[in-house]
Amino acid sequence: NVAVYLTALLWWARAVLPAPLDDVGRSRFLLLLLPLSVPCMYNGQSNLLVVGLMLAAVAGAAEGRWNLSSLFVALACMLKLYPLAMGLMLCALYPRQLILRQALALLACLALPFLLQNPSYVGSQYYQWVHSLMADDRQVRVVALWPRDVRLLFRVWLAPLPPVGYPVLQFLAGAGSAALCVAGQARRWAPQRQLTLLTGLGCCWMTAFGPATESNTFVLLAPSLAASL
Repeated sequence: NVAVYLTALLWWARAVLPAPLDDVGRSRFLLLLLPLSVPCMYNGQSNLLVVGLMLAAVAGAAEGRWNLSSLFVALACMLKLYPLAMGLMLCALYPRQLILRQALALLACLALPFLLQNPSYVGSQYYQWVHSLMADDRQVRVVALWPRDVRLLFRVWLAPLPPVGYPVLQFLAGAGSAALCVAGQARRWAPQRQLTLLTGLGCCWMTAFGPATESNTFVLLAPSLAASL
């Protein structure tokens, strides 16, 4: 996890950030990552791997490596479902290069288990997974166990969102983020500036509107926050 995370971070910093980092800047960048990154380095969760794969997908797009970018998005989606949002934002910027490639990469990753295990067993696992997702109502939990997302803020500070309200809010926030990236492209921003914005907005969406945000999920914000500082 740590190896993928650090390698992807340095690749993303070199290929995506509008201002190149010298040795001192790179050292400061890595130090600023530590507060949000260290807790994820010893708990064995896949957050660092997910972040690394998404950063690699953006860096691959910055260098025109469309097949690699699509593969990294698909691998991240095999670990967590929500990186698909960032993949769709990349598709909004580069539809001709990425839509078909990402679809094929996702299908290949979903089909691969059928070649490695009894197909009926794999099918039952997929069925149970979908059934679990549909039956998982996180709003019935006590507030202390709620995901740390926008829905919790509504619950605490305003009023609980209706069941259909949160998916609508998720969609509007994601569509708005993609629209901002496309608007930057229409204004002929440099690709590095576009992809820096995409990384920040995508990671903010996955944190604020993702399905299961907890304290360790905030590592998603670490690269953009450190780069901004």
